[in-house]
Amino acid sequence: MRNKYIMVIVTLFVCSFILMACSDDSIERTNGEENNTEGTENDDQQNNFELNNEDTENHGSQDEGKSDEEQQEKETENQDNNGNVKDISVDSVYEEIMDGDLLNEDAMEMENSNLDWDTTDLMNFSNKTISFVENKAFFTYYMNTYALRTVDNSYSEKIDVESDAQMVSYDNNLVFLQAKDEAIHLHFMDPETEKVVDTVTEDLVKATDSPLSNTFLYEDKLVGVTGIVGNIYIFDLPTKSLENVLNMEDIIGEKRDIRTLGFDEGILYMGNSGIFSSLYALDIDSGELSWELELGENNIYRQVEVSPREAIFIEDSMYVLLENSAYMELDKNTGELINAADFGTTTHLLHVTEENIFMAHENWNEEKEYIVSLNKETLEPNWAVAVDGEKYHYSAAIHDNYLYTAVLNPFMESDGTDWYKINIDTGEVLAKDKIAGLKNQNAEGLFFEIINGKMLLADGDSITIAPLE
Repeated sequence: MRNKYIMVIVTLFVCSFILMACSDDSIERTNGEENNTEGTENDDQQNNFELNNEDTENHGSQDEGKSDEEQQEKETENQDNNGNVKDISVDSVYEEIMDGDLLNEDAMEMENSNLDWDTTDLMNFSNKTISFVENKAFFTYYMNTYALRTVDNSYSEKIDVESDAQMVSYDNNLVFLQAKDEAIHLHFMDPETEKVVDTVTEDLVKATDSPLSNTFLYEDKLVGVTGIVGNIYIFDLPTKSLENVLNMEDIIGEKRDIRTLGFDEGILYMGNSGIFSSLYALDIDSGELSWELELGENNIYRQVEVSPREAIFIEDSMYVLLENSAYMELDKNTGELINAADFGTTTHLLHVTEENIFMAHENWNEEKEYIVSLNKETLEPNWAVAVDGEKYHYSAAIHDNYLYTAVLNPFMESDGTDWYKINIDTGEVLAKDKIAGLKNQNAEGLFFEIINGKMLLADGDSITIAPLE
């Protein structure tokens, strides 16, 4: 019994010590913020951003033995991006929409246009493998390659090679990579004859580098990104040779599950999924990271999804959505946060223009969902269109100042995909339709492309094509 009392006393003493330490830390923070009590919540966040930078600089002045370069690296690592996070939610957006009379509900009662959708069922269809050359759309089906002739919606016979990543057009050929049997193959295909005219084979660095997840064309190079954890293969196309292999584990210093977010101007943008996520920008030429951004619990940044949607790039900005609700605009060259908001509900980033962003919010207002246009700088709403609230996946394409949007419910009771034609300036809905044959979804999302006067959409199982309305 005496030992029990002693243990209780010791425990209370330890707890008291911890509370005193926390209290001292809280007092220091309070003293540092006494002169920052005025302003809006966003101003407070900006002040905290500046204070954090000052703390970093003061700490750095004590380390006089360090070089300027080392100190700059430390300041960059400790930079807090909270200053640009908008205090916004989907409820506040909706309130502004209603107060400003910005809501258009015409689509809820509009009759279908009954367009001529030509749909073909395809099993194991991968949206990322769709590539366009003149009047043909090349894609994979059961790992085999086919071509859809968009002039008459006819399909080619099976092309005599497998493919597990995108084809790209280069020097009058289609070039693509295939990882198989511990080897990686660079194929050159004549798009007119649909025949492979040349193949270069190299050994895979490791067997787990198969299959490929993405390929990108960069100048005269074809970049192949392997699966979840793997290497990056860079082929020189003029010489038809393997130029370099980049090992992500060596580059970032640890083994992580890397997911591709996009590729732009020689930089491969990636993120690792898991509790402790980061974003990476890899310079393909140097093989080094241009920047790395650690995602934290105390700001807008979240985890990277297992199957993230690709980022949108406009000029020096990169637009990305994390955890399906956290919107971010980053400087693609530095990783600096430009603008961000967590809408608090599942959000789809549909498109971005120089002035506006277009989003859809899922199931947050009973039976209605909303396609919205927001000012890119302020995130204030320009207009909103109410659509059927039973849909769950969105994709869009912009053509001639119209936002063409497809909305899909991928569940068993699905009656197909809804299609809308919306004026991007006013939010006026000009046409609506139902695509009955498009009912499924794979992890890559609903594919929507406009080419040669036709719309091409694809889900996880089917592909459909119709003349542009």
